[in-house]
Amino acid sequence: MAKKGTKKKAGKPAKGKPAKGARKAAAAKPARAARARGPRSQALPGMEQVRNTKLDNLCEAIAETRATINDLKQTEAGNEQAALKVMQQYQVSSYKHGGVQLVRIPGDEKLSVRLSKDTSNDAGEGDAEGEDAAADAGAPGDAGGEG
Repeated sequence: MAKKGTKKKAGKPAKGKPAKGARKAAAAKPARAARARGPRSQALPGMEQVRNTKLDNLCEAIAETRATINDLKQTEAGNEQAALKVMQQYQVSSYKHGGVQLVRIPGDEKLSVRLSKDTSNDAGEGDAEGEDAAADAGAPGDAGGEG
């Protein structure tokens, strides 16, 4: 006997790949413009019982905190890219200052950032070039923020 009307089920997209429509939507997404924060919203007359003002204020505070965190993450990413450029320029493979250790990952040209409890000013652990490059990088007029 032959099978009657069997249909193939649509396959799931491969892991790590967004669906076709999602790729187009992500590519067409414009950058968000920062909006000015206005005063907190007030309950309208007769609506006081519907809204919980404490929860409203907490939600707005959470939204403001999230916006601040996102801005700080973008700033941190920019600082990491600038640090990577300076490390490439002075051929420094690792650098440590203020409890932050920067290590270049060879091949990928990425920067690994680690926080440590030790806040000493050790420049380039085990890297003889690190101290010379640190002196050059700290020269007046060389901010390293080119491009």
